[in-house]
This record gives sequence, C-alpha cells and structure tokens, in this order.
Amino acid sequence: MAKKTRGKQNHPRRPPGRSDSSDPLQQGLRAFQAGRFADAIAWWTPLVASHQQVAAALAQAHFRAALQPQALASQEIHLQTAMRLLPHNLRFPYQLGLLLHQANDLPRAIQWYRTVLARDAAWPHAGLMVALAELEQNSTVDLTTLPGTTPTILAECAPVQSLLRHQPLNLAGDGPRERFWRGLAAIRAGDGSASVELADHRALPSATAIVIRRYYAGVAAAQQGDFQTALHAWQHGGSERFNPPWRRTNTIAALQRYLSAAQTDGSLDRTADIALQALDLAAENGGLAETVLQILDQAAYAAATDANWERAIACWDGARRLLATRSGLGSPRPFHHNLALAYEAQEQWTAAADAWRAMLRTRPRATAQEANAPALPGEYSDAHWAWVRGRIIACYTHAGTPGEAVTLFRQTLKTDPNDLETRLQLVDALLGNAQEQAALNELGRILKIDPNHIEAQLRRAGMHLARNEVVAAEKRVRAVLQQAPGSEPARRLLAKIVLIGGTNWMNMGRYPEARRCFSEGQQVDPHNYEFPLNLARVAIDLHDLDQARLLLAQTLELGATNPQVYILVIDCWVQAGTIDEARAVVERAKTALAVTADFYVTVALMILSRTLPPPAPMFFFNAAPPPPFTTPPMTPVTRLMMDILELAVAIQPNDPETYYHISDSFVADRPDIALPYAERAVQLTPEDPEALITLGLAMGLLNQIKEAKKILRRASAQARLLGEPELMRRAEQLARQVGTPGLRSSLSMARIVDALGIDFGDMGF
Repeated sequence: MAKKTRGKQNHPRRPPGRSDSSDPLQQGLRAFQAGRFADAIAWWTPLVASHQQVAAALAQAHFRAALQPQALASQEIHLQTAMRLLPHNLRFPYQLGLLLHQANDLPRAIQWYRTVLARDAAWPHAGLMVALAELEQNSTVDLTTLPGTTPTILAECAPVQSLLRHQPLNLAGDGPRERFWRGLAAIRAGDGSASVELADHRALPSATAIVIRRYYAGVAAAQQGDFQTALHAWQHGGSERFNPPWRRTNTIAALQRYLSAAQTDGSLDRTADIALQALDLAAENGGLAETVLQILDQAAYAAATDANWERAIACWDGARRLLATRSGLGSPRPFHHNLALAYEAQEQWTAAADAWRAMLRTRPRATAQEANAPALPGEYSDAHWAWVRGRIIACYTHAGTPGEAVTLFRQTLKTDPNDLETRLQLVDALLGNAQEQAALNELGRILKIDPNHIEAQLRRAGMHLARNEVVAAEKRVRAVLQQAPGSEPARRLLAKIVLIGGTNWMNMGRYPEARRCFSEGQQVDPHNYEFPLNLARVAIDLHDLDQARLLLAQTLELGATNPQVYILVIDCWVQAGTIDEARAVVERAKTALAVTADFYVTVALMILSRTLPPPAPMFFFNAAPPPPFTTPPMTPVTRLMMDILELAVAIQPNDPETYYHISDSFVADRPDIALPYAERAVQLTPEDPEALITLGLAMGLLNQIKEAKKILRRASAQARLLGEPELMRRAEQLARQVGTPGLRSSLSMARIVDALGIDFGDMGF
C-alpha cells in the first residue's frame, strides 16, 4: 500500500543523451562550455584548415586544457599548440614560463619570460617573474639590467636578494609584508622571534604569499620544538601554488618527533587521528611507518575494548594499508584477523569475508611433508586455517552472495567428500549463484550417500516447485511426511503446494478439487489466513454466501492486524455484490488497525478494478482509438469507492500528497472522480507541475478543452522554472493531444506497456 513515488513511477527522468546535432562547431562549443576541453579540441582541430575563425577558439581550448592538472610535458604541448594557432597572444608563452618556473626549470622559464617582455615590456607580472627567476638562478644578478624592471619590481625583490645574499634587511614598519620578510630573516638566523613575526593573519598581496607565510610559520614553530603547530601549518597549509618537495621532508621529520613523544604523554585518540592522516607520508619513511603502526594498533585495541568498532576498523584498516605499501614491517596477518572480527561485529559481512580471505592468502605454501607436520610455535595449525575458511563461508552466506563461497565449499569437500552439511551449504551457494543444475546434481550426490536425508529431499521438492513441477514436488514432500510426520518444514512446504494446486483448480472452475486442496491446507497450516480466504472465494463463486460469511470471519481473525487481509476480504464482498458487508469490514478496519490514507486509497483502487469493463483487445497497428469518456452511472459499488476516498482525505485534509495520489491513480479510468481531487491538490501546491499535469489531463479527458490546455501550458512553464525538462515535455505533449483521439490512445498504449512490463530504456530508446 505504499504511496506512489512521484516523478519516478509516473514520470521517469531519462539521463541526458548526446545531442543529435552533427555540426562539429556546435559539438565543440558544447564540450568547451562543459569544461571537456579534450573533446572540444577533437571536434575543432579538423576544422582549422577550412575555417580560420576556429583557430582562436581552438587555441583557447588548448590553453584551458593546459591549466588542468597533468604532466608538464602535456601542458607544454597544449601551450605550444595554442601559440602556433595565435602567435600574437602573449598569454600563452607567459603561462608556459610560469609552468616551467613552478617545475624549477629556471633557464627555460626565463627564456619564455624574456620572449614575452621582448614583445611587450609592460606585460603584467612578467618583469617581476623574470627577476625572481634570475635571482633564484644567481643571487648576484644585477636586476637593473633585466627587461621589464621597474622601481616597484626592484623594491619587491630587494628583500629576496638580501636574504639570498645573507645581508641584513632594511625594512621599517609593521605591515604584514614587512613582518613576513623579517620573519624569514629570523628563521635564517635561528631567532625565536620568527614565530611572532609570522603569526600575522593580515592579508598579503596574493593567496600564494599567504600560503608561503603559513608554511614558514611552521618552520619557525619546528625550530622552537613546537612540532604540533608545525604539523598543523604544513598539513593544512598546502597548496598547488606552493608545494616544494622539502615540505614533505620537513613534515615527516616533525611527525616522527611528535608521534614518538605523544605515545607516552599524549591522548591516544588524538595521536591516532594524526597517525591516520600521516599514512601517505609514513609510506615514504620506515621509522615513521613503525611508529604509526604501533599507535594505530594500540588505538584499535582500545576502541575494540569499548565496542567502538567503527574506530577499530579505521585504525586496523589504516595499519593494513600502510603494510601493503612497505616491506620489512612484519606480517599483515594479525591486522587482517582483527579487521575481520571487527567487520563481523558490525555485520559488514562482505568486508569481513574479504578480510578473512586476505588473511588466508598469507598462509605459507607447504610441501607434502610440511603439511603433515605439527605447526611450529607462533604458526597457525591446519585446524586454525580450516576455521578461517569456515568464517569466509559463513560471512558470504550472511552477505547473501554465496557465489563467492562456491569455490571454498568445493575445496572443503575435496578433503571430506561425505560431509553432507557442507554439501547442503554448497547447494545454497550454487542456487544463490544461479547454478540450478549444479545444485540439483549436488542434491543427487547427497541422496546417493544418504537416500533418507530429509533436508536434501525437501530442497529437491522446493526446486521442483520453483519449476512449477507441482506434482513432482507434492510426491516428494508426502514421502518425507511419511518418513517424518512431525517435520515442520515439510508441512509448510506441503501447505504451499496445496495452496498453489487449489488456486489452479479454482481458476479452472473445478471447485470440488479446489475445496479439497484448501481444506487440506487448513489442516496442515491452520494459522494461514489464505486457506479460509480461498474457501470463501469458492463459496462466493457457488453463491453460498452464508458459508462465505463464516469463512471470511475466520480469515479476519487469523489476519486481525494485517491490512492486506482486510483489503482481500473487502474485495471478496465487492465481487459478491454484498456492499453492506464490505462497508462493515471497512468500519472494522478503522478500530482494528492504525489505518492510513494509503490504506483507503488502495481499497478504492481495488474496487475500481472490479468496476472497470474487461479491456478490449488492442493491437499495435491499425487500432481504432478508444471512445470518448462518458461518466458511468452511480452504483452502490461506486458510492462505496467514493466514500472510502473521502475517508482517506479526512485523515489529513490539507495533505496535498493524498489528493495527488488519488487524482493520479484515478485520472486515466475515472477522470470524473479524479478531477475534484486534482483541483484540491493544485490549490494546496499551485507550483507543482505534476499536480498541474494531472489536473490538465483530467480536464482534457472530460472534454474541457480550453481549460485543460491552459492548465497544461501553466504546468509546462512551471516545470521549466524548476528545471524539470521531462515534465515540461510531458505537459506540452498532453496539451497538443487534448481534444484529439490521440489523448486516450496514448493512455491506452501506456496501460498496455505497463501490463506487458516493457521498458523502452532497456531497448536503447
């Protein structure tokens, strides 16, 4: 009785497909605008020879591609191509100079800076960048001789040159720039004032300068032994703009010092957090890796003791990943073992099975003599490894993915072919892995070993039933009950079999046979409401309403708290035409159940299905359109249905979802009933395009053409505002169909498609 999911069942949204346009110019433009510069380049490159105006756009695509993270060689190729396409655009050589400068290729960076300045001495920042590159290459260079040099650039570079030449700074003032340079000078001199000078959060001329200041604040803290502050500055202050290789080296050294000290006098949780953040760095340094492993193992054990399994998993998994990156740190086996147990405690069965399998892979290969020898001290015995295999099988079974365990079951059976319990587990695994014939073969092997094996016989009967081989299944189950009359699994399976058989007989009009099956089912499974319910259906078909009344009362007693039972009993009385009895069951449901609006709507839809005429045969070609809708006469059944709908809305009179649910469910078959509910839904949610579409459809089916088109155009506009293109297209299509036979034809076709279970998306449409 779940409420319909709006926008999914009725109006599925299709993923955006590729445009049908074959114009490479437009395709390239779309790719460029979407940030797919490689695609734009592929579309536009063949056009350059015949469309010179494409050169500028293609150059921009190469330029944008060069700015994306990738190897320097690829970036350089893109920029060189852009320069060939637009040789007068200095932005491209300047950007290439910056990339080479960042890669510490100073001679080539200087060459490109000079190329830019030779053509435009005032190009922004080029003069400063060539001066900095020259200083990095030779601190004694005369900056006044460089192209593009200005008094401002000389002033900017003066502190840099003084530091590189180990000369005192000549800076006055307390601005952020002056304090930055004094802090760097203090670091060079080993002066503790560096931390004070660099603890300045005021803005600097660029974001890169701020990142650099944060990095050197960490250097100053490390000089004073404050490694926690240094780590914070280095780990959280990284940037693509400033990420020199020595930052990682310094961070590793600081981490080693800090974690070693924190093991004895620090918080274990806080220390473990830092250790988890340091896994990548620990993979580069053996000493740091050992420290991190010890901390993570200690933290995981502490968390497991407190049943904090998520924390334990995080720590042991971090240790496992670190061991996978470095050799010489010991066996990962204990971490796999502990991880598996932690995953099991969290019921993460697939992850637990993977951890057990990873542990099993650490088992050393043994020769035949070693395999028969007792385990060495500290090594696992054969029994222990067998226990690990058992845990793998159990975890995969719990996870519902027995296919992964099939191989392990077979390996286990090689050592003990007569282990019938394992063979039954293998049957489950094979069935779960859709290997039905292999499962049947395995059941045959079990019965060959033990012909009286009850569970194997019941499994085989169940497989017969799944194949609709009812007679074979019944024969095997009755044989089991002769062997073990008290077998509850056999009795439940027999009840299922006779229910299927009785239903088949009833559908064929063979009522004596159906009654015999249902009566036996009552004896076998007296608590199953389906048997008195179906006996009541037989009685109704035979016009024995007194007997039906007794049986349906028994049905309600057995399913007193099950809403579905009430719906089925109401359905029986509706089919019998006894509306007063149906109303009585509705009233009983009010007091016996915590009824919801969905319950009432489901009952009403069930009644609707009983009032509709059987569908006329319809073919996909040359089919006449359905006749226009005409309002059926009011009958007691229709009145019951409408009264039940009023009960639904009475629960929450201002809930738009209930009104939408009713109108959307009834509009195709009874637009006259759907219309007032659709109008109320729109009153409550006037900006909901789905509610507007349903209202417009109801009006169109009732031949209110002008009003329907107006509402559907409004729905289309609202869908456009909300960014719902699928709803917009649906509203526009319905607006075109209103007033034509195509409206009802499309609804009839949609009903056929739904009935046949056709999904055009699976067909590539």
